[in-house]
Amino acid sequence: RDSSEWQLMYDGNPASLLFRRNSSTLMALDYAGNLGIGTGTPDTKLDVRGTLTVNSSDSGNNVAHFESNDGLCWASFNDSSTTGGGNVRVGANANKLVLIGGGYEIARMEPGASDIIWNYDGYANADQKFVAEGGATTMYIDNSTNARVGIGETSPDNTLHIKSAGTSGVKIESTDASSYAQLQFTSPNTGYSLMSFGDGEASSPGYIQYTHSSDLMLLNATKSIELKGASAAGYINFSTDNTERMIIKGDGLVGIGTTAPGSYSDKFTVKMGSGVN
Repeated sequence: RDSSEWQLMYDGNPASLLFRRNSSTLMALDYAGNLGIGTGTPDTKLDVRGTLTVNSSDSGNNVAHFESNDGLCWASFNDSSTTGGGNVRVGANANKLVLIGGGYEIARMEPGASDIIWNYDGYANADQKFVAEGGATTMYIDNSTNARVGIGETSPDNTLHIKSAGTSGVKIESTDASSYAQLQFTSPNTGYSLMSFGDGEASSPGYIQYTHSSDLMLLNATKSIELKGASAAGYINFSTDNTERMIIKGDGLVGIGTTAPGSYSDKFTVKMGSGVN
């Protein structure tokens, strides 16, 4: 036989049918029915050593179809540094898409009635991190019963904790002319809603609080409260019972019981209604 030509031969150890060229085995079919491409000793039903290209003209756009005869079907991925077979896998469990990492189920996505459910069933006490280039954690999800999310913070101390080395803020924007942007605080009717303001020395030196039981809105500060209007054409208005009671105009005029206080020489105008002493 000329070694430069194609050869079809039988190898009895182990029992295999070999396709060879230039003394190199290109394809092998062993006694167990395993087919190897690029290897003479296939480990599985189809063992390809090299790059695999699959081209399909299937009308359903199925390029490759994988099916298992039990409840799980996996595709495994390994490189030279992957420890243990099947440590990195993606597959199906019923109608769920499942991701495996480090030999543990990390997450699964499953269809709901009208949504997609993201289930996190990984390590018992593991949290989820979203890491940017360079290794900095940009978002952190506490997997405990606290259910806390940190943005720029890996130890969130509240339901949502946003932290930045520079200016930090939250923007709520509506682009619909018939709608509006809203920040809403809701609590049980036996409790209260609170917006607190703090610094590095005190967590809540000032706050705005609404108490439902008394329908009371409270503005509180440990020192001073300043109401400021930057425009001379503006004003500060005080109302009760949906009625304007006092106004401070941008030019410094103050009106009580009137929205049009008198001249600057008066400075302070009080309009007395009937029954007012």
